[in-house]
Amino acid sequence: MNNSRFTLDYSAADNNEAERIMRKYTDAEKQYSDIEKLRMLDRRAETPGRITALTVGIIGTLVMGAGMSLIMVFGNIVPGLILGIFGMGVMLTAYPLYRKITKSSREKVRDEVIALSESIRNSGK
Repeated sequence: MNNSRFTLDYSAADNNEAERIMRKYTDAEKQYSDIEKLRMLDRRAETPGRITALTVGIIGTLVMGAGMSLIMVFGNIVPGLILGIFGMGVMLTAYPLYRKITKSSREKVRDEVIALSESIRNSGK
């Protein structure tokens, strides 16, 4: 005698998880809403400046720290001061560098951002 029964266990969370994983492996073109596209463009315009500024700031901090170490640990005051002041100068260039790179990146995507913003504003009317 065959006592096979059919059982179905359905979980919405499992289904959503399976669909999310499946989307990673499909080559289908992703469909983004206008506001998502606008956010991605804004992020794309700010990211290069942010990465550059962080890198320059970290390098400047490390150089300044090396100068402080020369003074405090080894007692080399003059080379330590020179290195520390140079590191501070490098750190001080991080924010102007961020502003310049971000401004340049924003100019590249300005027309697209304005067009998307107008379509979002007009679709609500």
